[in-house]
Amino acid sequence: MKKNKISIVLIVALVIIFLCGCVGQRRITTPEVFNVGYTIYDFSYFLKDNTIKTLTVAIWYPTSDVPEEYYYNENVVPGNVAVNGEVDKSGAPYPLVVFSHGLRSGGIGYTYFTQYLASHGYIVVAPDHEDAARTKIKGEKGDLPEVVLEKPFEEFPNRPADIKAIIDKMLELNNDPGANFYQTVDENAIGISGHSLGGWTTQVVSGAVPLGYEEYTDDRVKATLLLAPSTVFIEPEDYKKMNVPVMYLLGEFDLVCFDMETPRRLGYDNAKTPKFLPIVKGAGHITFGDNPTCLIYKTIENCQNSNPRVKVILKYGLAFLDRYLKNDLEAEKQLKIKDPQLKTYEYETE
Repeated sequence: MKKNKISIVLIVALVIIFLCGCVGQRRITTPEVFNVGYTIYDFSYFLKDNTIKTLTVAIWYPTSDVPEEYYYNENVVPGNVAVNGEVDKSGAPYPLVVFSHGLRSGGIGYTYFTQYLASHGYIVVAPDHEDAARTKIKGEKGDLPEVVLEKPFEEFPNRPADIKAIIDKMLELNNDPGANFYQTVDENAIGISGHSLGGWTTQVVSGAVPLGYEEYTDDRVKATLLLAPSTVFIEPEDYKKMNVPVMYLLGEFDLVCFDMETPRRLGYDNAKTPKFLPIVKGAGHITFGDNPTCLIYKTIENCQNSNPRVKVILKYGLAFLDRYLKNDLEAEKQLKIKDPQLKTYEYETE
């Protein structure tokens, strides 16, 4: 009997040790939702003419530091972030998402979205492109640039270059033992996202370019999430050159973008599968930015939790990125459900 009791005690002890992760690799549990860290970097890189460009970027990321209310800019409602906090290594490495703002907006013009992704285990980087004005990262007021918007490759050649340079710089930090982002970026899970002209930018980086412009693309990109993107400057056959999963999140009343003759679903209709087309009920073109979408909600968190259009944008945007950057099959289930806040929803996965 005594021998049996000893055997039982040993078995129980071994089970406890196994469950605690004390045998073999240590088990790490990560929170479902992280606190969000926030920092600002200035990256420098060489342009085609060998001049050096300094690019200001905002970075949101998971942290275990305690967040506080932070005022990004007079045109953006405050959010709760830990400024310059340590990256939470418990869930690393994290997918990287680079976000490109719309014309005359700026890197902090979509904080309801960028903060949300970071709280769900992403490192999100958003630059001030050269046309940034209303929501610039460092708060200075930029002049509204005069643009013709006829030849974007000539008018905005550095927008795609900015995205590629950010990926380069984040991977450098990922391999720098002295950096906060050391060994925190999943180099095989890089996504890009953008609104309006930022949607044009990210489609170009994803491969939607005419012959002779292949230098603007980046095959490190594994998924592309587009918020009411411009479809004016891309030919139908060029959409077929994108070899990544793509989601076109559009608004019901964003009937056209920049050009009355260009259908808003041109990109989706010509893209390869897998592709997704959720159209948000009641949303217009500027619904996808913080201002004016979040102004009446006073804080980013209230906007995320209370604005029905924002909630559905976040739900489908996150599900898409989770599926194709984290290989989360639960997210795939969400991508097959039509939310009541969507006017219409189409998708093709095969």
